[in-house]
Amino acid sequence: MASLQKDGRHVCGGTLVNEDFVLSSADCFSSSATASDWTVVLGRLKQNGSNPFEVKLNVTDITLSNHTGPNAAALHLETPAPLSDSILPICVDTGRNFSVGSTCWVAGWSSGAGGVEQVLQEFQTSVVDCEDTSSDSICTEALTLEQGFSGGPLMCQQDGSWFLAGVLVADNKLNNGTQEVEGKSITNNWLVFPQRGTFRIFNTAV
Repeated sequence: MASLQKDGRHVCGGTLVNEDFVLSSADCFSSSATASDWTVVLGRLKQNGSNPFEVKLNVTDITLSNHTGPNAAALHLETPAPLSDSILPICVDTGRNFSVGSTCWVAGWSSGAGGVEQVLQEFQTSVVDCEDTSSDSICTEALTLEQGFSGGPLMCQQDGSWFLAGVLVADNKLNNGTQEVEGKSITNNWLVFPQRGTFRIFNTAV
C-alpha cells in the first residue's frame, strides 16, 4: 500500500505493482500532475508517529490514462522501491476473473474533514453480479469510503496470492446498493504491464 503525498500531506492511496511503478487514480492529480510535486511513501502504517519500515520515494513521471478518461494513473518512481517484508508489489494478472461471491478488500487512509485516519484501514467486501453492465466491469457490495481512499486497491486473494482487481476512483457509481465499475478498459502497454489485456477500474462512493 502506498501513500501519495503532496506538500507533506496524504492525498490518495496507490498500489506498488513492481519496483518502479505505483498505480493510482487519475482523479488524485486534478490539482497537479507535475511529478516533482509528489512523494510516494511505502511501508507506512500510521500517518502520524513512528514508521520504522517506511521509505519515501520521489516521482519522475505521472502517466494519466487517455483510454478511459480520468480513471487511472501510473507513477514512475525515481529509484526502485527497496522490497522487504513490509514493502511488496501486488500481483497483477489482467486475465484473471473474480467470480461473484469472491471476498476482496479495500485499504487506505481517509482524508476527510476530520483529518487523515492515523492507521491504515482495511474493509472487506464481496464481488456481486453487475447485471446489465459490461463484461469488463467488476462490482462489489456497497462501501462508504472517504476521499483519501481514492487511488487505493481493490484486492482479491486467489491461489494463496493477492491480486489487484481494480483501483478506487472518486466517481460514485452506485447501482442497487452495489459499487459498479464502469465498462471501460485500459490497454496496459503504456502502463507497467506490457502486452497485457485490459484493466478494470473499481469505482466506490466517497
